[in-house]
This record gives sequence, C-alpha cells and structure tokens, in this order.
Amino acid sequence: MSFNKGDIVQLKSGGPKMTVKWCEDQHGEMTALCQWFDGAKRSEETFAPETLKKVEDKEPPMKLSDVQKAKQG
Repeated sequence: MSFNKGDIVQLKSGGPKMTVKWCEDQHGEMTALCQWFDGAKRSEETFAPETLKKVEDKEPPMKLSDVQKAKQG
C-alpha cells in the first residue's frame, strides 16, 4: 500500500491523525514518514504503510494565527 504526500492517515490500531510527508522505498521496503501535533508540539515518525489506514479529516484547517498562538502558549 502506498500513500501520497498530504494524505491523512492513522495507525490501524488507533492513535492520532497524521499527515504523510512522504512515502518511498527505503532499502527495499516501503516506508511512510508521518507528522502530527501533540498540542503545539510537532512529532514525526516513520511507519510501514501496512500499519496505516487512510482517514477522512472532517475538522476545518487551522488558521495560521491559531498555529502561531499555540506555539506561543
């Protein structure tokens, strides 16, 4: 399974919604680098695509001013 940059995914076992930064072959195995926010803290990790599922993001996008406020607070 492959994902596109910008896809919203989640681990099949649950967890936060994440955004795919890239999905590519790394040493003969497909790997997806995903990013997500825990409050104002940005996190990222690589995952095997088989462990992910594409999900719909029904939340409206954050405004840049909201992101800046979250970083300050």
